[in-house]
Amino acid sequence: MSKIGFTQDKSEVLATGSTLTIVQLVAGTNHAIKIIGWGVGFNSVAAADEPILCRLRIQTSAGTSSAGTIEQQDRQHTATFDTTARFDFTAEPTDGGDLVDVWPTKMVHPSSGYELWYPEGKEPKIASAERIGLQVISGVLATSLDEVSGFIFFEE
Repeated sequence: MSKIGFTQDKSEVLATGSTLTIVQLVAGTNHAIKIIGWGVGFNSVAAADEPILCRLRIQTSAGTSSAGTIEQQDRQHTATFDTTARFDFTAEPTDGGDLVDVWPTKMVHPSSGYELWYPEGKEPKIASAERIGLQVISGVLATSLDEVSGFIFFEE
């Protein structure tokens, strides 16, 4: 039976003009995963702040990060995940490029948030042992934000 899980992180600091991976998933060995959806949120209240670029990226390293927690969507299932999560990045992972045909980037105003849920059968698939990161990039004119949060829902 397939397992649906999610991982999230919050209270990350996004400095002006910086790139931040909020959370990264690492597909297990011999276990591909499907991305069901992802989302980001910010805590700005300033209408003058410029939008922040949000995207999923293939990444080829863990950067410097901590192990994250993956939660079951269905609490009745107790099977463990082969996929692992990373968060609290102090050094960004190596960028392996993106698949813009499947994973569009989105400019999101920092006084709001954004969620993307893929239609059934159209979910991006991540190969065995591959890394995918939810990344945000602030502009040089943006105000530094003291809270950025994000999540990724996936199925393995």
